[in-house]
Amino acid sequence: SRLKDLKRLVEKEVWMLARMCQLENKILAVGEPSYRARRGRVKRVRKSLETTLLAKIELMESYAKVIQETVNINLCTFLM
Repeated sequence: SRLKDLKRLVEKEVWMLARMCQLENKILAVGEPSYRARRGRVKRVRKSLETTLLAKIELMESYAKVIQETVNINLCTFLM
């Protein structure tokens, strides 16, 4: 289903976001000025992942509401 596919995609993006945060922390720990450009790229990717993850989570919540409403309607119809 769409919700399961979206969940898998979100899981992969969460892993990528964690990796970007880890990489950014390592770059900060090294403290080399020569890593400034790389840190900037990592930071942009991290921000982009955060934005897309928030949108996908909102979409998942919308799917869940639709599914819940459908279940409630089907249950009411069944009980009548």
